Amino acid sequence: MAVPLIPSFVDLLVPPRRGQSLWDGIKGIPGSIQVVDIARLRHTWAYGCLAAGAVVDACRRAFVWLYNRFKFRNSTSAEFVLGDPAYEWIVLFLTENDVWQHTRDFRVSSKSSKLVYGVSVSADPDITGSADYVPAYESPQLFLWRGYWVEVQRCRAQVQANTGQPQQSTAIFLTVFTRKLSVLSELVEEAHRGYQQKIKPYVTIFLADSPSFGGSFLWNVKRKPHRPMESIILPDGVLDDLINDAKRFFASEAWYHRAGIPHRRGYLLYGPPGTGKSSTIHAIAGELNLEIHSFSLSSSFVDDAFLQRATATIPKRSIVLVEDIDCALPSREEDDDSDGSPVRRDRPPRSGVTLSGLLNMIDGIGSEEGKLFFATTNYADRLDPALMRPGRIDRRVRYTLATGAQAQGLFERLFKDAEEDVLPHQEVPADTGASSSKADSDGLGVAPIVDKTPKPDSSLASSKETVPQSLSDARLGELAQQFAAAVRDYEFSPAELQGYLLLNRDRPVAAAREMSAWVALQREERELKAERKAERRERRRAARAKEAAHFQQHPHYPSVPGYPPFPPPFPIGMPTPHVLSASPTPSPPLAGATPATTNVESPPKHINGVS
Repeated sequence: MAVPLIPSFVDLLVPPRRGQSLWDGIKGIPGSIQVVDIARLRHTWAYGCLAAGAVVDACRRAFVWLYNRFKFRNSTSAEFVLGDPAYEWIVLFLTENDVWQHTRDFRVSSKSSKLVYGVSVSADPDITGSADYVPAYESPQLFLWRGYWVEVQRCRAQVQANTGQPQQSTAIFLTVFTRKLSVLSELVEEAHRGYQQKIKPYVTIFLADSPSFGGSFLWNVKRKPHRPMESIILPDGVLDDLINDAKRFFASEAWYHRAGIPHRRGYLLYGPPGTGKSSTIHAIAGELNLEIHSFSLSSSFVDDAFLQRATATIPKRSIVLVEDIDCALPSREEDDDSDGSPVRRDRPPRSGVTLSGLLNMIDGIGSEEGKLFFATTNYADRLDPALMRPGRIDRRVRYTLATGAQAQGLFERLFKDAEEDVLPHQEVPADTGASSSKADSDGLGVAPIVDKTPKPDSSLASSKETVPQSLSDARLGELAQQFAAAVRDYEFSPAELQGYLLLNRDRPVAAAREMSAWVALQREERELKAERKAERRERRRAARAKEAAHFQQHPHYPSVPGYPPFPPPFPIGMPTPHVLSASPTPSPPLAGATPATTNVESPPKHINGVS
């Protein structure tokens, strides 16, 4: 009798007969192939459930098929990959439009300078907290934007690196349910405008501090507040000239194209450490609303291919920064205190980046345009001339140690709107003059000045302490002149002077009065440091001279003029094996061997092509 494959609705409602179970229709040994009697399973609950499950699965597949066809024909999709700047735009757009309210999955991280788009999950808006709550968007989220339904979902994937280590890759898929491509374009442009408005008070810094594999490049994004222009103490006109030059560069893109000149501009800032090179770049980026993309050429994973991939992801109107460029590239003056004697140096390469790769990144055939290239160094004379030519480095700006005018301007900026010193200075006994070289309570290494003037009444002093007075402009100018008079031009860097003033940020009067003692102490320390450096240099020269003389005394030291004093091929003091000599003079015999008579006038014998 034929058994219907799909039971009727009435059959599903018929309960199994009394004493009949599900296992009555299954025969065979457990763990082996089972023989199912469909006729006996027909009147069981399992048969009805299996049939209902098959119907539900068929309906689900049909719905998915129809949904995919509808979505393909009536929607527009876009993918935003982590590492691309557009990814940051979309994440901020989703946060600002409160799409995160529909999700319950968050990634929590502590607050830092790293750029993240967290949301406030506290009921009290005044509570900021110490952590950022970033929505995960792991499950699809649907929201309404300008009358169009938009679906967003974040996907993660593992990318296999060349080293065998897996790397996490993240992408956001955005689907707009409309056939108008312009709607997607308007959404992306609105996200970009919102991003620019959000980061306007900050300078966004992209750091290439980790290896990246796969189809995307991963930047470490941070943000910092703008650096005020007046906080950069440089000679008059230097900073304004740089900013005006950068503005003219961005405004003349069409002229560059008509003239057939690549739209690039390179700057080299060189000078002693602590003179404000990096601070200048920070201030320019804030003034022109530019992003900074910084590279560390000394990293072990950075090579020529890494630079090309990184620069390809940098958008226009950005700053490409390479700090301390001389530390990564080979120096032509490895030892500035060498006396000219040939010395063997087997040093590993400093970086995987070659000079050719760096030059190709700056102005090669595949280099990017519309960007400002900044490089900083402490020693401009160590850079290769090929890097310094116009077209790669168009302007060179020299930074020097602080002058008197810079010192005065630095004092006036830090103590503007400051108050008079509140705490009275303690008097030092006269017999403690021998300990004047000890550090004072502020950690400046300067002993407090002995004040022998009569002290006012304690009641009057206490009343003055409770009511501090602000410095007037005349008083501030007088203290600034006193501070600058204690410093010679080009003796200290602005960073050193600023460090001293920060330690005395609540004591402007004492900072100006004790500056002479601080300068004297710094000069003494510099003299001691110079003496120790000269002693080390002299010991190195003596050691090299002794080593060269020892090698020259060796019987097998080459007699070629200018030949480097390499170590002998065998340890000193060990018996040297017989070596064929190119000259008629015989080589010394092996230790313990019988000396053989050699005819000097006979022609030399050829052994293995060596005469």
